[in-house]
Amino acid sequence: MDRAGIRVSPRILIAWFAGERTPNRANFARLDAAYWDLRRRNVAPTSSTG
Repeated sequence: MDRAGIRVSPRILIAWFAGERTPNRANFARLDAAYWDLRRRNVAPTSSTG
């Protein structure tokens, strides 16, 4: 999260996970970008031979 520029207190993070609060627009955009970046890096390339 730090690499993505998301800086929140542990209390806020726990509230996000518990569904008690939602990220503001700026943090939501950063979370979304970080998710897709991580997903791109973790998805194996597909073979076009088959």
